[in-house]
Amino acid sequence: MPVKAVFFDMGETLCHQQPPTPQVLGELLAERNIRVSAKALRQAYLAAMTYFSGWALEVDMDERTPERREAMIEGFYRAMMASLGLAERLSLVPELREAMQQRGERRFSALFPDVLPTLTLLRGRGLSLGVISNWDATLTDTVHELGLTPYMETVVGSASVGIEKPNRGIFQFALARMQVAPEEAYHVGDSYYMDVLGARAAGITPVLIDRHRLQMGLDCLRADCLTDLPRMLDEGEQ
Repeated sequence: MPVKAVFFDMGETLCHQQPPTPQVLGELLAERNIRVSAKALRQAYLAAMTYFSGWALEVDMDERTPERREAMIEGFYRAMMASLGLAERLSLVPELREAMQQRGERRFSALFPDVLPTLTLLRGRGLSLGVISNWDATLTDTVHELGLTPYMETVVGSASVGIEKPNRGIFQFALARMQVAPEEAYHVGDSYYMDVLGARAAGITPVLIDRHRLQMGLDCLRADCLTDLPRMLDEGEQ
């Protein structure tokens, strides 16, 4: 069946923090005479995001008390440290958290360079595009600030609909808005647990965006960059 719509996750798929969390963590560790590679830092951030995905699966949105959120943030940093082989330096976690906050608020304020060329090409093919993201109430504003509004027919955020990925309900909500069937849609995201499993549960074909090639060998379509997407769509229709 021909593809009619492509949905995208937002953070780490279309845009990234400025400066990126792995970079800031590396700078803070270097200031403490701990030096690790850029690849190890990216792997550590992936490990922390995987930890967060598990937490989000276990704790419903309406059960996220300040105490539970605090425990989650602590666990997030611990997961990064453990991935870096620094489990014996967990005493640094409170210090790193405070230092990170002192660096100022880092927003998802920069598009990846492959975003606009890919969106332009997909729109030129007549495809409908949308965003499905676990995000707070600022999602639509963020999409607009990044110049993505002209490309997107729908923007669906978890805060606005009260459902989070990987719950298939948020994908079904987006499908209904776009008026397309699941088998006519693809969803692109950077999280195997949130994006791939969630989209698959809703009957949408998932694509894992893995720019640093850290998630190899998984049971899904995988792209190194968004510019791979048009070719993948063509192959899927053959």
